[in-house]
Amino acid sequence: MNRDMRNLIQSLKDLTFENKKLNSFRYNFFRGIFFGVGSAIGASVIAAILIGIFAKFFQSVKNFNFQ
Repeated sequence: MNRDMRNLIQSLKDLTFENKKLNSFRYNFFRGIFFGVGSAIGASVIAAILIGIFAKFFQSVKNFNFQ
């Protein structure tokens, strides 16, 4: 019984620590920064892949002047 109580107390301490970490402004700020940068990089990669695929099918895209 005593061991179960110690495990329960430790689990509650761990949950409290995780809850404080997830609610901290610093954690959420950096999480938002990394999410934004990752989304931009991912969108750029997907756009490059799609343009490459479309360029193979449509020759007019290949000769298009982007200026």
